[in-house]
Amino acid sequence: PGFSEVDADNFGIKSSYPSAIVFEQGVAIPTQIMPLTITLKNPGSISLSLSDGDIKGKSAPIKATTLIATCMVWPHEVSANSNGTVTYTVANTVDSDIIQIRIIIPEGFTYINAGTISQLPVEQAWSAAYNHSSRCVLLTPNNDNGYLPKGAVLSIPIAVYTGKNEQEAIKWSSLIIGRQGGIVPTQEAINGGSEVAITAYSLTCQVSTDKVLLGGAATITASVIYQQTGTPTSGATVTVRVINGQASIPAGTVTTDASGQAYILVTNIGTITETITVEIGYGLFNTQTVSFQVISPIPELSAGKNSFPDKGKIYANPVTPFILTPFGSFTCEYKLDSGNWQRFSQSFTIDSSGEHTIYYRYADESGHPGGTYTASIFISPIQTTKLTNFPNPFNPCEGTIIQYYLFSPADVLIQIYNLFGELVWMKNIPAGQQETQQIPWNGKNGDGEVVGNGSYICRVSIKYPSGDVVMMRKIGVVK
Repeated sequence: PGFSEVDADNFGIKSSYPSAIVFEQGVAIPTQIMPLTITLKNPGSISLSLSDGDIKGKSAPIKATTLIATCMVWPHEVSANSNGTVTYTVANTVDSDIIQIRIIIPEGFTYINAGTISQLPVEQAWSAAYNHSSRCVLLTPNNDNGYLPKGAVLSIPIAVYTGKNEQEAIKWSSLIIGRQGGIVPTQEAINGGSEVAITAYSLTCQVSTDKVLLGGAATITASVIYQQTGTPTSGATVTVRVINGQASIPAGTVTTDASGQAYILVTNIGTITETITVEIGYGLFNTQTVSFQVISPIPELSAGKNSFPDKGKIYANPVTPFILTPFGSFTCEYKLDSGNWQRFSQSFTIDSSGEHTIYYRYADESGHPGGTYTASIFISPIQTTKLTNFPNPFNPCEGTIIQYYLFSPADVLIQIYNLFGELVWMKNIPAGQQETQQIPWNGKNGDGEVVGNGSYICRVSIKYPSGDVVMMRKIGVVK
């Protein structure tokens, strides 16, 4: 009591500096002479006058020193609303011994107890006691010879209970007393080394796909969990921003539902093929990024048998199958001429003869279509009363396809004869649908033996309700 700060300097400017030293009652007795030491972070010169109260004395030249004792706290992050342990470490690099350490418990932390103090090199034991009024843990040696010498390191685990809300990183400070009675200046061993933050939530993010069509869309699912109980956090405001590439997102924030999830629809993705990166955040410390690639693949359209390309056009017939090849998770869509778009699931044919245009494209998981491509098709008419086979002649190793057309559902009998009129092979086919029929023959007789080279007669009998239709064709076998 009796110490006061300087009110103003010689120019009348009020001092903005905090108190350099605070006397506590009982530190000095009237008969003692107590040296006053002030430590400056930066070299400089000051004058000191002691005149308040009963304090008297004179100032000697004041020497600026650097901060030389270091402190460290671990871990730098603890969970909210739970018991945790924070280890405080002091390294003595001062020329004098340390006889007392006071660790201040900051706001947001409630002291529970202190663990065993460890010291390197091992010297005399120290004890810890907690002062509730000053919220500090007092560390002192157990005997007069148990000082913490220069070069020694002391660590103490302190059990605390954390607040239920998140808290920015806050410094754990300490007051260290040297053997000569002065305060030993301290600084963090590394920048931020004495800071501890309180975290309450965990944030996880997942994107619906890692590849998106140019101009398409993707959905990001953000989940917020309260760490202590593991329960989903509803009503949490999640921030969203695009940090790389071009895309549209909601108005900066979304809110989690009852399941603790928020769904972020990213649209209008990319004007070029590039990587899009989105940053999602919640609370003070939870930030994650998700990325996906913008691509622009070209769908592949292929035509089956009885077709061939010529001068940018595909020539086919009504039984020619057309196939679109999928790409990753993208689906294929197509339409014929001015018809409606439909999803490709199996090969399709074009029944009507003449000129046609097939439009085709990819669509992503959100249904957004990619670029549209076209193919010019010419369908040649099939003579519906004609019996054909392809190839002809054929090698039994490859087989041939016997083709005919049904005006309406009907039973069919196919017979193969040699030139002596002997039946070589036959097949009964139950009534099929009204369309072109394709029946394979592998060049073997009824006993499964490959027939010899030469010409054979194929006879197809179609049993319509109105009467039978019989067609015949010569087939050549060449091994």
